[in-house]
Amino acid sequence: MKIDQLTAKLSSRPKGSIFSITTRRPVKLKKGFSAVIEKQSQIQGLFSVEYANTANVKTGIEAGERESPHLPKGFKRYFYKNGLKFYESFGGNTCFGVNVAGNKPKSLFFLDGKQVSEEQIQNMVLSSELAEKKTRAELADKNQSPFVMVKLENVVGVC
Repeated sequence: MKIDQLTAKLSSRPKGSIFSITTRRPVKLKKGFSAVIEKQSQIQGLFSVEYANTANVKTGIEAGERESPHLPKGFKRYFYKNGLKFYESFGGNTCFGVNVAGNKPKSLFFLDGKQVSEEQIQNMVLSSELAEKKTRAELADKNQSPFVMVKLENVVGVC
C-alpha cells in the first residue's frame, strides 16, 4: 500500500481509536526449500498514539526504570505524514509503527497461494517465523508495550 493510501484511510480517525491492519508478506525459509510461503496477519492497533505514551512505557519512564524510547535498530529516521508516524529503514523501506491493541494478531499461512496450517509448513520455515510473541504481562514487567513495525509494501488492507 502506498503511504498516501494509508494516510487517507486513517487520518480522519480520532486519536486513540482502534483500527485493523492486514499484512501479507513472504516468510523466511530454511536452506534447501524454495516454496513460496506467505504469512497474512490481521493486527489491531491504536491510532496516533506514540509508543512513549503507552501506559507501560510512560510508567517506566516516570519511575526512572527505563529510558525514553529512541529510534529502533535498523532505522535511520522517522517522519510524519498527515499526523501518522512512519520510519525509514537503512535499506530504504518505509514502515508504519503499530502500537498493538485489542486481540492477539491473527495469522494465516499460504503455501504456493493455498491456505495451509502452521503444522504443514513448520519444517520449511525459520523458527523465528513461528515463535510466540511475549505476552502483555511479560512486556509490562519490562515497561514495554506490544509494538510491530509494518512495511508499507506488505499492507493489503486497513479498516
